[in-house]
Amino acid sequence: MTHTRGHYKDFDNWANLTGDFSWSYENVVPLFNRVEQIDENKDTYLENSDFHQLGNAWVQAGESVGYNICDFNEFYQEGL
Repeated sequence: MTHTRGHYKDFDNWANLTGDFSWSYENVVPLFNRVEQIDENKDTYLENSDFHQLGNAWVQAGESVGYNICDFNEFYQEGL
């Protein structure tokens, strides 16, 4: 299982639709940041995968066909 945050515009859209702005990306990103803190010496919600080399190969394959390498959890996402 892998973890990604989802598109920031979706969170903002949910906040607008419900009128509950605790769902906005600005308000949920600190929660993601807290959960994503990985410390192998402590109990954590997330841990590094044994398949990280496969992930690295996947990123390199994308780069080899012209995709930019960026943090896709930030505001560089495309689509909605």
